[in-house]
Amino acid sequence: MRTHATKHLRVNVGYGPMSDKDVAAAAVAVLDGLPGNTNFPNSPVDLTAFKAEVEAYASSIAAAPDGGKKAIAERNKKREGIVKTLRQLGHWVEANCKNDLTILKSSGFQPASLTKAPTQPLQGQPVIEKVTNSPNSGQILVKAKRYPKAVSFVLRYATIGADGKPGSWTEIPFVSSRAVTVSGLTPATNYAFQIRALGHVGGYTDWSETVTRIAI
Repeated sequence: MRTHATKHLRVNVGYGPMSDKDVAAAAVAVLDGLPGNTNFPNSPVDLTAFKAEVEAYASSIAAAPDGGKKAIAERNKKREGIVKTLRQLGHWVEANCKNDLTILKSSGFQPASLTKAPTQPLQGQPVIEKVTNSPNSGQILVKAKRYPKAVSFVLRYATIGADGKPGSWTEIPFVSSRAVTVSGLTPATNYAFQIRALGHVGGYTDWSETVTRIAI
């Protein structure tokens, strides 16, 4: 008997076509769903600070129609920050919802459609452009090379063992800037780094080639 693989649930993080009011409403739904949600402890984002940002964004939406170019520019800047945070949280929820629709929705996010036609994944692998030590001990900056149609990236890193192989991987999502600073590394320890990209319509690329760096 032929069986079908279970579809992996995806969080809808396609905010580009949405109006400002809808983006704000989506953020409020997340702020209603995540705080105190036992399915999603240890949020990677300070939700209290995010709430203040959403409130400021809502105020900027109200001010923009009559506030001229400066007010519109301020609204757009705040929207960019809200969308960036929503995407970061959305990827985190997706990774921790146990592929359970009820748990996913309890976060305030909505699933990406499971009924639309399959989309083509991004082609090829992303490339790590540079890996450099930060002036601060135990920090390394990883930057991805520009990757067309990618909306965000995920970095993973691991210590390299005596056998020359990476140990357990730790993942960090990052967005827009193509760069992320990894903190809390052990000085004089060799680390392996890889990245993968996420497209506008979902679907991750394969992991990039490994780049190594010794933390200082």
